[in-house]
Amino acid sequence: MDYDTKRIFRRIVVALSYVLIFGGLWLLVYVLRTPPAPSCFDKIQNQGEQGIDCGGPCQSCEAIKQLTVYEASFFPTKPGFVDVFAEVNNPNVAYGVSQLAYTFTLYDRDGQVVGSKGGVTYILPNSTKFIVDQAVPIARGAFKVEFRPLSPKFEEVKNYIKPRLIIVGLASEIIGGQQGGVLAVQGNLANQTNYDLDKVFVAIRLKNELGQTVAVNKHEVRTLDAGAYRFFRATWPYRVPHFTDIQESVDTNVFEESNYLKFLKQR
Repeated sequence: MDYDTKRIFRRIVVALSYVLIFGGLWLLVYVLRTPPAPSCFDKIQNQGEQGIDCGGPCQSCEAIKQLTVYEASFFPTKPGFVDVFAEVNNPNVAYGVSQLAYTFTLYDRDGQVVGSKGGVTYILPNSTKFIVDQAVPIARGAFKVEFRPLSPKFEEVKNYIKPRLIIVGLASEIIGGQQGGVLAVQGNLANQTNYDLDKVFVAIRLKNELGQTVAVNKHEVRTLDAGAYRFFRATWPYRVPHFTDIQESVDTNVFEESNYLKFLKQR
């Protein structure tokens, strides 16, 4: 390589060095002067957030509260079987429980397990749910029951409006006569939402004058159109203790898209 060629090469190298240096400086200044894009982790209240990195497009600002079990009870039905019941409250306004695994465990007087029943359900935001399982087999006489919720899956429900499902004319009667008849609780379930619903669940609790739960039942209503009424009847095939109050819990699974039939028809 002759002298002129070497000199030109050195100039090119120097020029490229200046380009890289000044380009790097410009890029550094640009990065430092340009604020980062808003995110839910930038520790700044922006992009319509209701608080710092919460609300709006981010996760709700509400701190998730744990479920509260108000009551767990069991009721002998026929020899070798019991019905079990739990009243569970979800105090979260913006969060429901899209999946709740649970277990009922029954014990005898010595603390030995005599039966158990597990299941999976859901709980709507800011609501109390009656969880009922019927005809649970037991090995021998039960003395107490324990209800245990397992790893509830909380899910935010934005702009949540509780489905308006009500029972009109709830009443009880003995079917088949007082002697040997069976108790029935019945009424008309009204769907006052704007959606045709695939499944609506009704749970019934009977309480005595002391406020104690003495019997429970559950009923499933299928394909309840918007604005429709549906007669339902829940029966007990065994003798129910004296009761003075009937309480109901009605809900539908807002977490299951296929439950909204009108939505599926419009797709």
